Amino acid sequence: RKESSAASDVYKRQGVMAESSFTVGGVKNQLVYGFDVSRSQLSQQAIGTSWTTCTGTQYCELFPKTNYSIFGAYVQDDIRIGKLSVIPGLRYDSYELDPKASARYDAQANANGQPAVRSKDNALSPRLAFLYEVTPAFVPYAQYARGFRAPSPHEVNSYFNNVGVPNQSYMQIANPNLKAETSNSYEIGLRGKVDLADSCLLYTSPSPRDKRQ
Repeated sequence: RKESSAASDVYKRQGVMAESSFTVGGVKNQLVYGFDVSRSQLSQQAIGTSWTTCTGTQYCELFPKTNYSIFGAYVQDDIRIGKLSVIPGLRYDSYELDPKASARYDAQANANGQPAVRSKDNALSPRLAFLYEVTPAFVPYAQYARGFRAPSPHEVNSYFNNVGVPNQSYMQIANPNLKAETSNSYEIGLRGKVDLADSCLLYTSPSPRDKRQ
């Protein structure tokens, strides 16, 4: 019988956001900028009444103890020219996934061809939107945005082989070559304010670009 327990010790997580409004040549600008960062220490163990060793398929750790860091910084400017708003933005993302040496996990994973690996990547993600306020209740808009998603420690480093066990045969295999996902999305729609309520009608067309291997 196998049971699993997960532990996460997040010892640093913070973010800062600021806004600035200014006018240049009669054009109004509303600037939003900031950053967010987190650093976690993750681990997961498996326990069971029938487990006597930590070799072969009896995995005492489903993935190695891992330091997982994520950082993001962004800036966006809402430029108002008459009834037209042009909103360019840019975000920077990076992550680092750093597994620590673990006698329990390494012996099992190496024997099965799944050694723990380190992973890191970064990307710039632009955004551009156009809005035209015909009336406060009728604001057509179009937007392009690029997305970024970092892989989780469990997706990159984890392995468990329970094949052959009656009534609960399965295998869990991670992808040590997994990279971050990126995507491109396009959106058109209508926004507006009627009395005290906001309304929105939109059409989106996501175009994911998967860098996973």
